[in-house]
Amino acid sequence: MKTIHLLVVLGCFALGNAAAVAVSAPTLMGLPQIDVHATSQNLFDQQVSAKTNVIRGATNDVTVNKSTTTNFTINATSLLALLEASFNTNFPTGTQLLLSGSEGYYSFVVSDQTGTNASPFAVSQVLQSLGFSGIHSGIETELLTNQVFSSGNDTESFTEALSFQYDDSALTNTVGGVHTSFSWNCLIEVKSSNNLGTGALTENVTMTLTGGGQIRSRTNSVFTGTIRAKLTGHRPVT
Repeated sequence: MKTIHLLVVLGCFALGNAAAVAVSAPTLMGLPQIDVHATSQNLFDQQVSAKTNVIRGATNDVTVNKSTTTNFTINATSLLALLEASFNTNFPTGTQLLLSGSEGYYSFVVSDQTGTNASPFAVSQVLQSLGFSGIHSGIETELLTNQVFSSGNDTESFTEALSFQYDDSALTNTVGGVHTSFSWNCLIEVKSSNNLGTGALTENVTMTLTGGGQIRSRTNSVFTGTIRAKLTGHRPVT
């Protein structure tokens, strides 16, 4: 198993379909809190017992078939481990998974242990995001002193639809030769605050998701859960 040494780049890389964001939109980053509940098929109409009775010359054959499910959870650590399995690699100790993007369009990136420096590691080769049109509302307030900008704040609320698509079937060297393919369809609610004087920008992001697919060639799973993150960054002050 190879080890990838992260090339730390001072700056932010928007991977996946986050490039769909307008050029003027800043790229923010933050540590996601991923809380996804998965239920997968365990037994599927499997015979668990068989019995034959003979009563007054009549032969009765009784079989019992059973279907069951099993549960597991996915968090940021296990999603990062899933990427390791797909690429058959080991990330350096302390490597973190970040959520990156802004205004309802987001992707996952890999960071060093500081949680602030994104790497050009090609997460989007297996985990992409597809954003759809959304809506927003907000208020921008500016203070001019003697016709010169003095201070201001822009608060916005975004509601977007986005889908995360994980598919490593094109990779031939996954751990164990097994593959992962699933979709997480998310309703995104964002509260954004931008200090127009300093350019400091904060987004509080909540994603409510459902989806389905397979984790490492297991039977089909159904997913429900949330992804939450506080993203920070700067918008250029003009």
